[in-house]
Amino acid sequence: MNPTHPLAAIEGLFKPGDPQDFYTVPFDALEMAIEPNGIVGARRHSGSATLADVRAPAYTRKVDVVLNRQSISLVGAEDMDYIADELDLNPYALFVAEGIRSGNTPTATFNRMMDDLYERGEPRRITRRFLARCLGANVLLGSFTASERVPNFRSLAPGTDFGPYDVEAKKFTAATVMITRPNGPCVAPSEKIKQHYPDEIPQLGKRFVQAAQGRRGFVGMVAKGGYMVMDQVVGFVPFGER
Repeated sequence: MNPTHPLAAIEGLFKPGDPQDFYTVPFDALEMAIEPNGIVGARRHSGSATLADVRAPAYTRKVDVVLNRQSISLVGAEDMDYIADELDLNPYALFVAEGIRSGNTPTATFNRMMDDLYERGEPRRITRRFLARCLGANVLLGSFTASERVPNFRSLAPGTDFGPYDVEAKKFTAATVMITRPNGPCVAPSEKIKQHYPDEIPQLGKRFVQAAQGRRGFVGMVAKGGYMVMDQVVGFVPFGER
């Protein structure tokens, strides 16, 4: 029987290492706060208010001060897998780019390590984490368990809260984020993929935008302060529902 509300597991937590760059770096835990809204210690996209930009077309861009409804971004593991497949990302080359294999690693040792990684399904996990970082995501969610009303991650509706969740008590137990809107694809992440990935991918920008259509995840704002920690189970509950 499907759960009343969808569930997932936190597979990656990230925040920008450089406030001038949207590329994110991994952390074991993130602290989120309502005031100022966002991830503690991350200046990029944080704050209770922001200047209107291209994502708020009903307001005058760079003039109107509006509520910051995009302090947190989240993506789904299945969507990252789909994008990786569409772009033909080579996990072997990515392992080199991510420093898993140094130039001094003997070939036989590397091959044994690769066999072990594939047996545990790690290539998929590493590739999707890499893509999440290139997209500037803060939360990567895997093992999505659908509900009757929400058949997949992409079907989540704005106004849904998500965070570490006690299924028995039907309560959020730590940092909670309200999803505000889907995140549309753009060319910028493809430049990050090209910068960090050693293989040449023909027409990368165009292919990325096509592959990421409807699979770019969501943005949201902090609804309840606290921590998110790797491997926690999160629930997705429309505001006002139990």
